[in-house]
Amino acid sequence: MKPITRFLIELLLRWDKTIPAEMRINIQDALYNIKEREMVRPLAALRMLGCSRPTLKKYVQKGWIREIRISYANRFYDKADIDRLIQYGPPKQ
Repeated sequence: MKPITRFLIELLLRWDKTIPAEMRINIQDALYNIKEREMVRPLAALRMLGCSRPTLKKYVQKGWIREIRISYANRFYDKADIDRLIQYGPPKQ
């Protein structure tokens, strides 16, 4: 990510008070860990998992896959979480 892009996103997060706290934390987390995490778009996540959108949404709600929401329409999913779910299946409860 270009430094100017990161700066502008951080500036927006500081000044826009309409962004919910949880989304703000997710965006900041993504900004600082962007090199450590490989993120995939929703269609790629659906293809990797071989599931439907509602199922992917349930995986996110249960905390099995981390979702980074940049805006209402732009979401990314943590590839490591998807790979872990494919390899080991859902966690035992």
